[in-house]
Amino acid sequence: MREFTDWIKGRWGKAVKKTAAAVCALCLCMPQTVYGRPAVSSGNSIQIKDIPPAVSDSKNTNKVSFYRKNGTLYKTVSVDKEGYITLPGIKNTSACTFMGWSDKPGQTKAPKYETGQRIRINRNQKLYAVMFRRNREPDLKENQLEKVNLSKYRKVIFVGDSRTRGMEKTFLVDFGKVPKGVSMIARGGQGLYWLKQTAVQRLFAEVRCPASEKRPAAVIFNLGANDLSYCNAYITYMNQLAEKLKARGCKLFYMSVNPMNNAMRRSVYKNETKIRDFNNRLKAGLSDSFTYIDTYRFLMRTGYSTLGGVGKTVRYDDGLHYDSTTYKRIYNQCIKKINGK
Repeated sequence: MREFTDWIKGRWGKAVKKTAAAVCALCLCMPQTVYGRPAVSSGNSIQIKDIPPAVSDSKNTNKVSFYRKNGTLYKTVSVDKEGYITLPGIKNTSACTFMGWSDKPGQTKAPKYETGQRIRINRNQKLYAVMFRRNREPDLKENQLEKVNLSKYRKVIFVGDSRTRGMEKTFLVDFGKVPKGVSMIARGGQGLYWLKQTAVQRLFAEVRCPASEKRPAAVIFNLGANDLSYCNAYITYMNQLAEKLKARGCKLFYMSVNPMNNAMRRSVYKNETKIRDFNNRLKAGLSDSFTYIDTYRFLMRTGYSTLGGVGKTVRYDDGLHYDSTTYKRIYNQCIKKINGK
């Protein structure tokens, strides 16, 4: 004690003598254990044995390892500073469509996670590519297609872009005609501007009917893939258009923008995240005049093929346009929905 006090006094003067004494007295009153370790007294001092080092917040170093269908490692991604990762996509193979990711190997559809999702990771984790085997997709014959209930509707009109045109071509190539009671207004690469300037006039002409006709025309819209950033404009225009079409005896439906694999295209204008965002916002913003047909979820649950050639000769995979088997299944799902099944 004296030595300590003399040292303080010599360094800072008399003013701190009482303070130094108080500090030393406090030290003598310390408990005999610290952090569960023995505190050993030696004269007027206390020595603490094996004090554990201070624990500091460590950086989150969790990683996710992504594996291909064949079990080989695709890549390993570290979480960001907030503990999240954004899920990557991988290319389709010649036999399979990449659907998303699962924590179980060997899954072929209904992925737990989708490309572009941002998820929180609390530990090192393995995720496995969900690959849909295209040869497992049923190829519907003409007599297996859902028939339009013509006692309920006078006709069904699809209005859309290149995917709707692909559906129309599928029927013309496979069966020589579109199904009975169905017509299609479609043009590749188009969106809201085309709908306003061109398609709506054709649509008004299609739905014209005698005053004595009591059956409505069912109109199924499938636009948005080419201008995903214009969702608010779509909502505003579609809700305005709905009143004009209802006055012309129409019942209205809007089909979701359906899934794609942007790893096959690397497009900056359309990708999986933008499609999901468009669908969610459109569904919430459309008025009660529309019935929403969620074929996006149907395809993610059951699988789909993006071998975009129609017919038997042209076969290419752009990750966006579908095989004829998928087009027929999308059509069937729509007709089931409007028929009330």
